[in-house]
Amino acid sequence: MTATRPPSADPTRPPTADPTGDSGCLAGLLASTRAVLLDFDGPVCDLFAGTSTAGVAARIKRRARRHWGPLAQEAEACDDSHDILQRLRDMYDTPAARPRGRRPLVVAERIVARQESRAVRTARPAPRLDGLVTSLRSLGMRLAVVSNNAEAPIRAYLRKHGIEDDFAGVFGRDPRDARRMKPDADCVLRALGRLSLPASQCLLIGDKVTDLKAARSAGTCFLGYTQDPVCARDMREGGANAVVSSYDPLIEAAGTLLPVLPKSGSLLGQEVPD
Repeated sequence: MTATRPPSADPTRPPTADPTGDSGCLAGLLASTRAVLLDFDGPVCDLFAGTSTAGVAARIKRRARRHWGPLAQEAEACDDSHDILQRLRDMYDTPAARPRGRRPLVVAERIVARQESRAVRTARPAPRLDGLVTSLRSLGMRLAVVSNNAEAPIRAYLRKHGIEDDFAGVFGRDPRDARRMKPDADCVLRALGRLSLPASQCLLIGDKVTDLKAARSAGTCFLGYTQDPVCARDMREGGANAVVSSYDPLIEAAGTLLPVLPKSGSLLGQEVPD
């Protein structure tokens, strides 16, 4: 199934939202959800542990100059490993007196993917992620990762932590086109296509406003996950359905939706069909 963008609504009008993050709001949000899409760096793990990626961006710029000469001002000023991928792609798409080859784009993607592969070896899981995964799976929900990171490092991380089988798919950065990173909805739409679910029945959990923009473009609900009060405010004003600073209230809300169980049994730990 090929994912397509939903019928266009007024993009300037935020969806109806109750961004308080209280248990009742979250339970209502989960009750209509069949799949949860998680961003990787932040909602799943702390990939770089606060370490700057400026050194990686500088290395990429040095390599690019060898092929293209002086870089555009926006590229020269960029000190983030993901942003530099987009800035170089912008340069590639801009007409120039001397045609630019794709080599710097290929090299840049390879350098960033290797950086991410190294980072997953020491990345720390998001607090209470294990409880969240167990709770959501106990409700019969399907899980997927939608990320601006490369797919191979994400899969390696999930495998290392024994949760790969809990995820129905990993949808990462398109290595051929950095323009498709969030806030573009490409990875979200690919996930919806694989899951064969309508966007309205899916919830995206992200820690950046770019995640919110991708969710709105694709038509999914959005849960902000951040401890940054400025980011939380921007998410609420941007139409997030809810914003939380930890997974505790979401796990509590999921628990209220579990059916009443016999004293001798529990859903936790049982296999949940897709």
